[in-house]
Amino acid sequence: MLWTLVLVCGLGAEPPALTFHWSAGQVEVLGLDAAALTQLETWTPDDPRWQRLLRVWVAADPPTSNAKTDSHPSPNSNSNSNSPVPAIAGRHAVIARAIRFTPAYRFLPDRTYEALVDPRVIGGEEPTPSIPIQTSRFTFPRVSASAPSRIEHVYPTRSILPENQLKFYVHFTEPMSRGHAYDFVRLLDETGKAVDLPFLAISEELWDAAGKRLTLLFDPGRVKRDLKPRAESGAILESGRRYTFEILAGWPDAEGRPLEKGLRKRFEAAEHDGRSPDWRAWRIESPRAGTREPLRVSFDEPLDHALLTRLPRVLDPSGRVVAGVAVSGDEERRWVFTPQGPWSAGAHVLAVDSSLEDLAGNRLDRVFDRDVFERIDDPAPSPSEIRRGFESRP
Repeated sequence: MLWTLVLVCGLGAEPPALTFHWSAGQVEVLGLDAAALTQLETWTPDDPRWQRLLRVWVAADPPTSNAKTDSHPSPNSNSNSNSPVPAIAGRHAVIARAIRFTPAYRFLPDRTYEALVDPRVIGGEEPTPSIPIQTSRFTFPRVSASAPSRIEHVYPTRSILPENQLKFYVHFTEPMSRGHAYDFVRLLDETGKAVDLPFLAISEELWDAAGKRLTLLFDPGRVKRDLKPRAESGAILESGRRYTFEILAGWPDAEGRPLEKGLRKRFEAAEHDGRSPDWRAWRIESPRAGTREPLRVSFDEPLDHALLTRLPRVLDPSGRVVAGVAVSGDEERRWVFTPQGPWSAGAHVLAVDSSLEDLAGNRLDRVFDRDVFERIDDPAPSPSEIRRGFESRP
């Protein structure tokens, strides 16, 4: 759905008339002349002038009507660097004779946004003061829906995790809203008290492209030993103690609907994991040629769920990638691959990028928490990919 707002400013005999087109995925501004658009096409995507030309932010005070336009910036317009209201991250471009701003995440329903256009920026270091600044405000209507969003999975699935656990993955049934994830997640100790700032708060948040999977990083400064944040604030998890990871109800999804219910994952912290996964100890159960039997790989320890879904590959006797579907199981200690077609006979290869990690962030080629002054006995570089062969027999 598209909403259009037209602004006409009464400065001069023929004042510029700008049209704002709002949609859930972008806002476009039309009305600049051809010369201005030609100049804008020379700007690189990361040119800082884009944010001065067209800024978009969440309005602090929603208007009483559905939309409102102004010919001058409001107090919250963020038109100068001292404004307390941050601009929304996104990208700018000239598309079909319009300036288009695409936010990093879609605009949310039932929330008011404001856009400011300052055409003077196009004039260079000495802009023409007679060209007015123009703003537009819009509130996206709430979208009704029949079914609320739900939490589908939380990884890792184990109830015993290393005290240097690095990540949680939260999967939802529907795309979720962005910008306030850290308001709806917390870590409780065994007394029910919230652990202070356990997660690394990242402004853009770590969502997958679909907006259904959130990655929560434990603060690395308190996970790694001998670092100042850990010395000052203490470790997040301590071996032998019990914790609860909690997701609070009320978290709105991308359509503004609250979660159906929250979730609590209880677990115990085990000893520090300071070694890389031993890929040489992995056990491979070879499938029979001519069948679509799954290839099963058992690991020496649980591995990172998200990385397991994309890093391992299977190569046929000709070196081509075998198409198929892979899933993890047994608390992320097993990888099961089912090919699209029957296995060919001969020698196959399981190829895995060395960046595959365990639950503590230890890669196949190096550990996460490593003393930089530690002596390295083997100076030879680790391979970027490890390979394990297996035979598919008739």
